Amino acid sequence: MGAGKNKTRRKKRISKHILKAQPTHPSNTAETPTETDKPTIPKKHEKHPSEVLAYLSQWKHSKSTSDPTAWKFNKNTQSWLIRYMYNSDKIPKSTFALCTEYICGIQSENLINRIVTDASRRIVRYKSFVKQQENKEANDHDDDDDDEKKEDSRTEELKIEDEEWQSFSDNDKRKEYKRTRKIIEALRDRE
Repeated sequence: MGAGKNKTRRKKRISKHILKAQPTHPSNTAETPTETDKPTIPKKHEKHPSEVLAYLSQWKHSKSTSDPTAWKFNKNTQSWLIRYMYNSDKIPKSTFALCTEYICGIQSENLINRIVTDASRRIVRYKSFVKQQENKEANDHDDDDDDEKKEDSRTEELKIEDEEWQSFSDNDKRKEYKRTRKIIEALRDRE
């Protein structure tokens, strides 16, 4: 009985000779480590448009046939689709039609509600942008105090997304808005 208790308390130790053999150990390098020696954080897997098209095509094919082995659900791909479905650089126009069908086929009501909430937020953001542009043209300036109060209550992720959105050209903002409207309309027609 006593041996079992000690096993849970034991620390995993690495022998000194193994530590010395590692290239990052200070005794093995005479000079200070450079930036190239520092470990790099691996990037998230970026999907290629052909990967996404293949996934959606297999999904569409499995829906039209009774072959269950033609397509396999992939949560990571679904999450990637939901995250980037508004981005015309990552999901081309030809793939977007399939993406819209796929989104309408999602069974989870919580996920659908999250998509609708996100899409509504994007529509409001674009409409406020258009309104600001009109106000700038008319030389009417609103108080910036209200905008600062709203911004403080937002999550960090939304702030980063908004910063990225601000870097978009007017044409890209319009494309995102059009895609958002198509998603909302498709989800309404689903019901």
